[in-house]
Amino acid sequence: MRRRLLCFNRRAVDRTEISALNPMSPNDAGSMVKLLLSWDIKPDLEHEYFEFVVREFVPGITKLGIQTIDAWYTLYGECSQILTAGVTEDSKTMLRILESEGWYTLENKLLDYVENLERKVVPASAGFQL
Repeated sequence: MRRRLLCFNRRAVDRTEISALNPMSPNDAGSMVKLLLSWDIKPDLEHEYFEFVVREFVPGITKLGIQTIDAWYTLYGECSQILTAGVTEDSKTMLRILESEGWYTLENKLLDYVENLERKVVPASAGFQL
């Protein structure tokens, strides 16, 4: 069964879009999902951004239940400056996290330091995913 890629370009989580991963499907039991995040650091906020990410964002998403597995910094080129990914055990867990107050707080604080934030939730596979 082929699943579609889910893109989120807004803060609120659209349950109908993430439900395309079908958290209630028996085939999804134990099927890991991956949250892909990309953004650009706002000009002149690099130091503050890195302090926030190291001290609050990464520990915060880990506490919520997302295991960070990738983080990429783009030095040059026409793409997002930061690409990162984290996984959860299943889509039901990911949905619960993305609808939580903790996620809302972390994401809104991240937006103080970044622009062009994009989110995608996809079925997890080995290797780097876009």
